[in-house]
Amino acid sequence: MNRRIFGIVALVGMLGAAEGFAQRYGGRASAPEGSELDYGGYRYSKMGSFSLSAEWGANFAINSRNAEGERTTSGSPMYVGGTGSYWITDWALLGMHFNYAFNTKRFMAVVGPTFRTDTWPLSFNMGFKAGLSNDDIDRRTRFAISPSFGIDLLIEEHLMIGFSWAWDLQLDERDRRTPARERASQIRMGLNLGWRF
Repeated sequence: MNRRIFGIVALVGMLGAAEGFAQRYGGRASAPEGSELDYGGYRYSKMGSFSLSAEWGANFAINSRNAEGERTTSGSPMYVGGTGSYWITDWALLGMHFNYAFNTKRFMAVVGPTFRTDTWPLSFNMGFKAGLSNDDIDRRTRFAISPSFGIDLLIEEHLMIGFSWAWDLQLDERDRRTPARERASQIRMGLNLGWRF
C-alpha cells in the first residue's frame, strides 16, 4: 500500500517537473501552426523562402521644375509597384522591386537587401536598393538608389500587410551634357499586401 502511494506521488511529481521544464524552455502549446517556440515567448519562424507583394500609394516629386521654371509633372500623384523577395532568414531578405509613378512618369527597377526585426507578428524593416530608372519624357535610363523604411504585420501565418516609405534618387542629375533636370527625386509612401510562400 505504501509502495503504491509512493509510486503515485513520484509519478505526479515527474509529470509536474516535465511540464515545468516544457514551459520554461519550450513555451506554451498554444503557438500557431508553423511558429517557433522560443525562450520567453514565440517568434515567427521561417515559413517559406519566397514572397511576393503588391504596393500602391502616394508619390511626392521633389524639384519638379526645369531650369526655365516650367512645371513638368502631370497626372495623379500616385504610384504602383511590386516586390519579389528571397528570405535568407527571418530578418534578412534579398528583393527585387519595381514601381511606376504617374506624376513623374518614372519607372524604376531596383535590387537590394532588406533587414527586419525578428519579431512576430509585427516587424519593422529598413532596406537599401540600387538599380535603373527610366523617364518617359526623355526616355533616358539612369542609375538610381532607393533607401526605404517600413512596418509589416503578419496575418494568418502567410498574409502580410504593411506600410513603407522610400526615397528614389537618381545619381546623374548633374550631368553637364544635359540641361538642368526636373524631378530630381521622389518620395513614395504607400501600403503593401504580400504573401509568403
